[in-house]
Amino acid sequence: MTAPNRGGAPKGNTNALKSGRHTAEMRAFRLRVRLALRRLAYSVASARQELQRLRMDAPVARCNHAPAQSVTTPPAASTIGISA
Repeated sequence: MTAPNRGGAPKGNTNALKSGRHTAEMRAFRLRVRLALRRLAYSVASARQELQRLRMDAPVARCNHAPAQSVTTPPAASTIGISA
């Protein structure tokens, strides 16, 4: 009596996957990348919360310098003696 067929490639298959996207090495690499991205996203979120907290706690800055001078438009060409 023979063993029931369990699917998959037959024993001694020379076409078996040896490299590429689905190898254990690539799966482990993608797992490390996902975990690193998750840690990075957590760090960015924590930094944003801390920055927001610091902005909320910071005293309102008062500036003592003179107000900015208003920007004036240049005079028209006819008023300074230039003919068109």
